[in-house]
Amino acid sequence: MDSSIDTSTTLSPLAINSNKQMEHNYKLALKQFMGKNFAGSFKLIHELYLDAFSEFKQGTISTNLLVKIINLYLVVVGVCLKDKRLNQVQANVARNSVTSNEVTNLIRAIWLPNEIPYEITFNFNLMLILNQDLINNKDQYLHDLKKSYIDIDESDKYGKKFLDLVKFEILPQLDQYDEAFRIIGNNLEEKNKLATLKEEKLSNLQKTKNEKLEAERRAKEQKDKEDAVARALAREQNLKYKSIKEIRRSYENERNLESGKKTMKPSEQDIKQKLMYLLSLVKVYLQKNVLILLVISAIVMSSGRYLRNANIRDKLVDTVKMAFKFTYKEQSLALPSSSPLVNTIDSGNGMWVIGYGSLIFKPPPNVSFKVVGYIQGYVRRFWQSSIDHRGTPASPGRVVTLISLDELRKGEKFFHNDLHTYELRDKKIVDVNHTISDLKPEDLKVSGCAYYIEPQNVEEVSKYLDIREQNGYELKTVKFYITDTDSKLYEHVKVKEDEFGRYLDSSIYIGGLELESFVGPEDIRKTAAIIKTNVGPSGKNSEYLINLTRSIRELGCKDYYLEDLIELIN
Repeated sequence: MDSSIDTSTTLSPLAINSNKQMEHNYKLALKQFMGKNFAGSFKLIHELYLDAFSEFKQGTISTNLLVKIINLYLVVVGVCLKDKRLNQVQANVARNSVTSNEVTNLIRAIWLPNEIPYEITFNFNLMLILNQDLINNKDQYLHDLKKSYIDIDESDKYGKKFLDLVKFEILPQLDQYDEAFRIIGNNLEEKNKLATLKEEKLSNLQKTKNEKLEAERRAKEQKDKEDAVARALAREQNLKYKSIKEIRRSYENERNLESGKKTMKPSEQDIKQKLMYLLSLVKVYLQKNVLILLVISAIVMSSGRYLRNANIRDKLVDTVKMAFKFTYKEQSLALPSSSPLVNTIDSGNGMWVIGYGSLIFKPPPNVSFKVVGYIQGYVRRFWQSSIDHRGTPASPGRVVTLISLDELRKGEKFFHNDLHTYELRDKKIVDVNHTISDLKPEDLKVSGCAYYIEPQNVEEVSKYLDIREQNGYELKTVKFYITDTDSKLYEHVKVKEDEFGRYLDSSIYIGGLELESFVGPEDIRKTAAIIKTNVGPSGKNSEYLINLTRSIRELGCKDYYLEDLIELIN
């Protein structure tokens, strides 16, 4: 590509001006390439390359200039694609000119295969071996390559360079060492050079393999450490859970003993109810306000004669222990991550257990059958932190909770866009004109499923579900609308019906927005980042999200909020 050579010596005087203009542009493209202005160089040489063939056929440029333009184009394409020096559009143009056979077809329109200048053949194959993804068919390429070097003239400068490229670059990179040794023949120096190249390649491959194995080993070692930490935390939680069960058994025994005592006088009964109410307040606010505990203690001490009968003093002590010492298991303690809705159907009959979180993919025991449905007037969000199941105190995870329409209205400016993205995305709503205050409960739906428990299993399942932390949870009655048409349902209960469809009256415990564990409203990207990386005693936080989303899909429903979280963690 010597730009000093006169390329117009074979042209007629009329064509010299055209040749000089194209040669000037060629030199400019070469200068830009040498100056590392790759985008500018490619743009100019690509235009010259396309024009050069038609100009040559018209006799307005020389063969010498045509060869120089083709060679520069091949070099620019090869280097720029290998080093990713072009923008996406230019890269596609360059790549397509090769893979569509545009380059080879234009060249063969000028020369027969055995007449193509060796300089062009050299640069064309150098471009391909630098960018092997341009080779559509390896076997066909090797077949055509062999035709190019089988009777090569090694006395030609570029003929020899091309053959060396074949022996020491192309064939070795394509693992064709036998063919390379065959071409070399008895040249001992070249045989040793090729043997060294082969040994180096095998060594590099082994090194890469070893590095990959080492990376896998380290990843496994890290995972084993994380699993060991998770198992240790799980064992600790199990010990705490056993202690909770012992406390609950003690509490049940006391309650059974009291049921056999003589009925209290009305005034004593009233006092007991008031004290029990204060006891529940202690459970809710104990960790936040020690002064309340002192007030309760004073009342207890001044009401000794009633406490002796009601055993409230011991219960208060148990409550304090539970507040300071214990946390609760995710599945059995009705935290927001499992959030069972329980509806007992008539005395002595079966029971419905309805879930919107982990109970969907971890059903309670002794389930006879389940139905699919939804509740209205709520949204489901991963806005509850988890430090004992899907995270740790040092790095809390996320589990689902429910937010009611009333709560959304109180914080309208925080929830408005989020609702339009998920719950209201299928509705034709103009965002600037629509407010949460206009929404009705039926505009917001949370899908879930209901499990029916036979009468003989109600007590066992109730014990499984009844151990609850009352700290900040409010019991509400909701309608669970049924979308299933399973006839088994109507064998157990008479389903009610209103303008929205058939439903069951159900109860639900919902954590309030005032809880410390409530972290919403939280940007979905931040939530996804936390879920993606956190691990707790109950497993990976991401598994909770994946299992919940998959279970919702299997119910025949779709929660766009969950679907977006899945995309973000992937």
